[in-house]
Amino acid sequence: MASTEQLRPNQSPTENHDNASTTPIAPRKLFTTSFTLILIALNISIFCVALMNVIIPVSVPKITDEFHSLDSIGWYAAAYLIPTCAFQPHYGKLYARYSAKWTILGALMCFEAGILVSAFCRSSNVFIFGRALAGMGAAGVYSGALYIIAVLTPAEKTPAVQSSVGVVIGIASIVAPMLGGWLVDQFNWRWCFFTIIPGPLIAGVMLLIWLKLPAVPRRRKTGFELIKMFDPLGTMFFLVGIFCLLLALQWAGLSYAWFDPRIIMLSIMFAFFFVAFMGIQLLTGDNATIPVRILGQRTIAALSFFILCLFGQFACDMYFLPVYFQGVKLMSATEAGINMIAFIAAMVCALIAAGVLSSKLGQYVPFFYTSVFFMAIGNGMLTTLRPETPAIWYIAHQISTGAGTGLALQLPATAVQAVLPEEDFAVGLATVLFFEFLGGAVFVAAGNNIFVNKLHRRTGVNLNDDGATTVVNSSHDKVRQNLYMDALRWPFRLSLILSCLAIIGVVFLERKRVKGRGQHRRTKDDERNQQGAANGIELKETSPGSSARGSDDSSCFGCSDRPTCILHQPSAENAYIPERDTRETTRVKDFHLPRVIE
Repeated sequence: MASTEQLRPNQSPTENHDNASTTPIAPRKLFTTSFTLILIALNISIFCVALMNVIIPVSVPKITDEFHSLDSIGWYAAAYLIPTCAFQPHYGKLYARYSAKWTILGALMCFEAGILVSAFCRSSNVFIFGRALAGMGAAGVYSGALYIIAVLTPAEKTPAVQSSVGVVIGIASIVAPMLGGWLVDQFNWRWCFFTIIPGPLIAGVMLLIWLKLPAVPRRRKTGFELIKMFDPLGTMFFLVGIFCLLLALQWAGLSYAWFDPRIIMLSIMFAFFFVAFMGIQLLTGDNATIPVRILGQRTIAALSFFILCLFGQFACDMYFLPVYFQGVKLMSATEAGINMIAFIAAMVCALIAAGVLSSKLGQYVPFFYTSVFFMAIGNGMLTTLRPETPAIWYIAHQISTGAGTGLALQLPATAVQAVLPEEDFAVGLATVLFFEFLGGAVFVAAGNNIFVNKLHRRTGVNLNDDGATTVVNSSHDKVRQNLYMDALRWPFRLSLILSCLAIIGVVFLERKRVKGRGQHRRTKDDERNQQGAANGIELKETSPGSSARGSDDSSCFGCSDRPTCILHQPSAENAYIPERDTRETTRVKDFHLPRVIE
């Protein structure tokens, strides 16, 4: 049995590995067959999630026609985004502490179940439930794809590889409006869900076969410890508080007056549960839904505020531009989808460009400033839309807004990786994504409340009997068209305000270069070697034999991007020897990760 003395300075670790040598460790291969297939499966998953995000806004006007539920547009967005937001941190804990493979497969199953419920529902309430179920799954799919890519790639290459996710989101976003519009016109809105059903199944099978990652080592937890880790009380308070807020936004000014006792009580309940939620976060430490230790980091706090504003304005634009095209311009769903291509294409091109350039330049902060500039200009121009606005103008407005959104939509993951240690990356990313989807849910509901209140006051329509495309009956009804447009400008004004507020988050971002994990660790090893040389100690780098190789047989998984792995690090006096105890260590082929004592 190996001893810790064998891993101290002046001791050769070759005794611990049959085929160990002193040759330099080769960098881990990226584009092996298994890696490529895993990347394809992850992108299929992201494609389905992106399709779900973008295809629904185009079909919402027809859904409101069928269910007579114009006042529920906010719920259609919030029902999907709130669970995505609330369960994002919990998925971060699952990915950080348990098997990434089984976590993402479970998320795909939940996402698939939500799609099926939405596709076959017969009422607006059941549709909202299906959207919520799909949102719970989408939370794990999106963060899981980004996390797995970050694990499989060196940090300096992560933005470039993650740009493939941006490409897929872009393709889905371009295809979705046209596909959704065509399906709605030729069949009905339910086909928007039927087309998504095969995707998660295919992706799940591919990941089940090819995704082989070392499971995160963990100490066995009791049932109470597992429950405590997921902060059930904090999650419940958050969901109840947000539900009270959304219900108040739906009823206020329509079903009841703003100062009606029901609205006042809902507002008080929201404030109570929100304060209670924040108190629980302060008391529960790392088990909190949003760990204060993570959120207290300057860049994470700034990113959270920025992404809250960015995704809020993006969701408002995505949900209300189709209402403009179909409700004011009286276009078909297909025509509305085609007219939104400019918005999506600009976002995709900017997203890809930002990912590639930030990877090459090692900088991400300048792209955030540029993003705010274009978002503010684009949303400002959207507030000037009129029923007779020519195509060239509303296309230009969308290009500016889309480019601004795309420039910064993917970069928060890069920024999180640059400022947090590896063990905190999953939780940090989940925290930022929490605020991203929270912004989308809350501000779409707020925009919808402003819109329907203004519309009701101007036109006197009964929102329980009308849909988005039935308020204006013909292009000859110029008065009602203009009144409809006056009401619709308010959600775009909200987007403009959010775009301007986003600059606050950008100002507080830390200016850090994107460095590879290998580069960072090489610097530390060089310092250690220099200290060892000064003390007359020679530290050797070794490459492991076949017994320590990862699934792609290119190098030791632990050494994939570092000169010396945990097993071979000679200065680790308390190094854990895998042969000593394997009860709480997960075996992946022939490689053992060291046990983590929490």
